[in-house]
Amino acid sequence: MVHIYNNANGTVSEISDLGQPFQSVLPSGSINGTLKPSALKWSHDGRYLAFVRNRAGIAKLSIYDTARKKNRDMETAGDPIYGFIWEPESHQILYQTGGPRPGLVAGYQRGLKDGFLFDQAFRFSSGMRPNHPLIPSIPPDRRGANAWDDFYHPQSALSVYKSVSINGEVQGGSQADELQFKALGGASVFGISYGRVFDQLPVDVQLLLRLNEQKDRLTISRNGTDYLVGCSSDPCPYAGKRVLKVFPGSNSGEFVVLRANSGGELKLSKVRWDEPSTGFIETFLTKFTRPSTGADDIDPVCDGDGGLLVCVIEDMNAPPYMAKIDLDDGAVTSIFDPNQSLRMSRYGRIERYEIDSTFSKPTYANLFYPVAYEPGQEYPLVILRYGASGYPRGQTGNEYPVLLFAEAGFFVLRIRDTGAKTPDQSLQKYAVHQRLFENIIAQLAEKGLVDPDRTGYGGLSSAANSLDYMLSNRFKLTAAISSTCCLGPDWMVGSPLALWEGFVERFYGGKQADPRHNPNYMDYWKRERLAAPMLHTEEFHTALLANSSEAEADAFKPMLTAMRIQKNPMEAYIYADEYHIKTKPSHRAAIYRRNVQWFKFWLKGEEEAKPVEPGQYERWREMRDEQCATIENKADGPWYCQAQSPTQH
Repeated sequence: MVHIYNNANGTVSEISDLGQPFQSVLPSGSINGTLKPSALKWSHDGRYLAFVRNRAGIAKLSIYDTARKKNRDMETAGDPIYGFIWEPESHQILYQTGGPRPGLVAGYQRGLKDGFLFDQAFRFSSGMRPNHPLIPSIPPDRRGANAWDDFYHPQSALSVYKSVSINGEVQGGSQADELQFKALGGASVFGISYGRVFDQLPVDVQLLLRLNEQKDRLTISRNGTDYLVGCSSDPCPYAGKRVLKVFPGSNSGEFVVLRANSGGELKLSKVRWDEPSTGFIETFLTKFTRPSTGADDIDPVCDGDGGLLVCVIEDMNAPPYMAKIDLDDGAVTSIFDPNQSLRMSRYGRIERYEIDSTFSKPTYANLFYPVAYEPGQEYPLVILRYGASGYPRGQTGNEYPVLLFAEAGFFVLRIRDTGAKTPDQSLQKYAVHQRLFENIIAQLAEKGLVDPDRTGYGGLSSAANSLDYMLSNRFKLTAAISSTCCLGPDWMVGSPLALWEGFVERFYGGKQADPRHNPNYMDYWKRERLAAPMLHTEEFHTALLANSSEAEADAFKPMLTAMRIQKNPMEAYIYADEYHIKTKPSHRAAIYRRNVQWFKFWLKGEEEAKPVEPGQYERWREMRDEQCATIENKADGPWYCQAQSPTQH
């Protein structure tokens, strides 16, 4: 639902039903499971609110007219909507689409009838059908360095940009439309707040705000002189603190900057023109945490002008609520709280760890204590990576319920992504995370908080790749859960050849891992301990659960085969009609319960009275007994192979 808050009288009114959430098709034609955001944007004159809503499974661009108090769907000639922004005069909306491609549609229909050639038209995480038929191939002059780059960053190369007027007339499709779309969207010139042009501060002096490509250096040009916001010199000390938005202030010559630092916090500050000798002065207003995973419709968190800013605020201890911020004094006042019942929930203790090691870039981690924590007792530890800011949800992909793990009696370590201090490839990043985990576990064990022999790990996508690396490099885990299982040579050899080349270059940096250049590539993968856990199953005893989407179901099979040969516990579940990100509520609920029960069984030896499915615990006990029977020296095995009665009911 779309609601409008009236600041004059404090009322909230419902204006539109967005329809059921549905999956978003990217301009590349691929689907990763992400839900289509409504992407609400006000016109510059404040009269219209534009948004995307589901009309019979189609993403329709709609506007709400505050003067007439009516909704209207815009006719865009059947174009799918990937993004949009208002033009300055508020008479037209520029939008990003893929555009129909009749020739490809015909080829796609032929493939449905005669079969599809497995080639570069296929995309990871998108099922076993080729690229979307409405999308063209990437033009030769706009391709990346390799097919892997085109797979990950094809959106601008595949997009078409058009405009639709308030009266419903569709125009455009030229490069000029693309340049205007990107300029208004902040790609090069940053002067907008959800589409409000902001280039004259004060009224009698023309100002230009520019943002660099990294979005960490905001420059203001006044009368031909450049000023760095928040910086007295170059290089700017705010490097790494990404500028998200700029808003008009409450007085002439003022504006407000919203930036995010590397620790996940948002800083709101007011910038005003002082004197020619002083230039622009920045004054801190307030700071808060940005919404975490699943906040597509409230990112970048704030909107407003004319001295009032409305933001969505949350932190580790409090779910999100909507508040207004006074731009004169920074006062924060709650105006809408949809999560009041969650504020009454019972939470355990939470600690924040700032991490600045000798081998990694600065980052942070949150440690959630078991809700019923008792000093002097050691607890199992669950490690989660990828998506660590804000209120604890289910991490990236929303499959790992932090608070439910803490309620079940685990310490939960939620760490923010980082990398090596020097430019690194993906494998180096995974190695950095492993070293950080080892250091933190040692510290927590020394404090008597956790039992290092009862450690679990879970993650999706890049976080699952970290698990692949750790299992390949002797990181001791009792139990693990992968939502994207598993990397390895068999997985990539089965991919289109051009994508394989890009993968080897991106992840492993050499031809030795490529079977076309090295006939002994499998030995190389194992010797160099690349992220291929199916080659190292004889080295670890981790009990592994794979929660796979139907689109990625082939990837776990080599690992499942290797684990069964080695008698290591592993189960794999396939979730129908799901992609990289799983969105069906029934699947999310089952995954939550299954993940909690998996960790409780393998890390604590506990069985719940109501398993997710009948026969679950009988299978798990059988796998556990079979594994323990193959371990000659029980002291080298998991804790449950050493316990006389590992199961508790």
